[in-house]
Amino acid sequence: MLADLDPAGCSNGTFVARPSDNPGLVADCRALVAVRNHWIRHSEDAELPADHRLLTWGRVGTQDITSWKWISVVGQRVTSVSLGNSGLSGTIPPELSQLTNLEQLSLGRNELTGSIPVELSQLLNLKYLSLNNNELTGSIPAELSQLLNLQNLRLGGNDLTGTIPPEVLEILGNPFDADLGLVAYVEETRKISLGNKLWEVWICNTGGPLDLDLNKVTGLLNQTVTPYFEWLSEGRFTPRFSATGTITVPHSELTERRQRSPRTDWKDDLSSCQAKMMNSDAHDEMNKAVIIDNTDLNGGLGGHHAMVGGGTVTGTLRLKTVAHEMGHVLGWPHSYNYRGNILKSTETFSEYDNATDIMSARGHIDLSIGTPAINRYTAGWIDPEDVAVYSGEPATYELSPIGTD
Repeated sequence: MLADLDPAGCSNGTFVARPSDNPGLVADCRALVAVRNHWIRHSEDAELPADHRLLTWGRVGTQDITSWKWISVVGQRVTSVSLGNSGLSGTIPPELSQLTNLEQLSLGRNELTGSIPVELSQLLNLKYLSLNNNELTGSIPAELSQLLNLQNLRLGGNDLTGTIPPEVLEILGNPFDADLGLVAYVEETRKISLGNKLWEVWICNTGGPLDLDLNKVTGLLNQTVTPYFEWLSEGRFTPRFSATGTITVPHSELTERRQRSPRTDWKDDLSSCQAKMMNSDAHDEMNKAVIIDNTDLNGGLGGHHAMVGGGTVTGTLRLKTVAHEMGHVLGWPHSYNYRGNILKSTETFSEYDNATDIMSARGHIDLSIGTPAINRYTAGWIDPEDVAVYSGEPATYELSPIGTD
């Protein structure tokens, strides 16, 4: 069992400079220490890697609270806690509610269980709350209606019951308000899908057979994937790839992680690398990333970042997979063909049987196909005035390829 962090460091000058002059930061520090101790005590988190962001808090070199990773201190108060995709499990500690100046709380894409603590409704300054893609259960607290400053709430990907309180929906506004009201929260997607955007490139070393050169891989992506998205967006989106770093995940560490999780395939390797990347000082939280495992697999995994096997950038160059996973980062789903998605040989559903969509198109290995117009509209690459909405009346629509009117 890992040792607890001593909360006395908050008041004796170790974690907070001039504690007598900064009582608010001392209180925030004590709350964060309690949160940290809560999560590392959980049996499934007892083997967190030594450089995990929670374990760096209070260590030599990062003793002062203003240097704690993924914590923002503004005006001598903690205003942001960003622990999304950090491999956390266990329940959400109610001590988070003691961070009374908190404006952003991001805990999405972990393995958190239990219910949403009603105490979070005490965070009256909260503007952004992300609890999505965990294993949370129970009902959505009605008390969240007290969060009058809330601007963005993410609860999807859990097993919650009930509905978001009407008062919260009224505060948040209608997520379909933008443009034609066809897609929810398109403003969030368009923050990363318009203009010149930097994508970090990381090599994930898990002991695989490939010796991937970071600079060469980055150059390949700039030469191929960048012009592909420039064509697909008709010049509205230009991803630029930057060689950022290499991550090594020891085999023993992966074995321990697999013992704690039912996910036992190569995607778990990439998830471990992603967690280390997000904990690295070289990673800019404002950037998206492409993480490439040094296995020879051709598959990928898309979510907060695009993650692929090394086989996508070697051999037959299945760069279509890189673009596919980047599409998932933009929120694009898989798509099906008209047959109802049934593979007749197995009588099972297939998510990859649309031969015209880069988000499906099983068998394609190159960047020779586009994506349905709804995805390009979501990304802001088709203007609302160029969209025809079917209203049930007989009509004829002419479909045209990219680059035409």
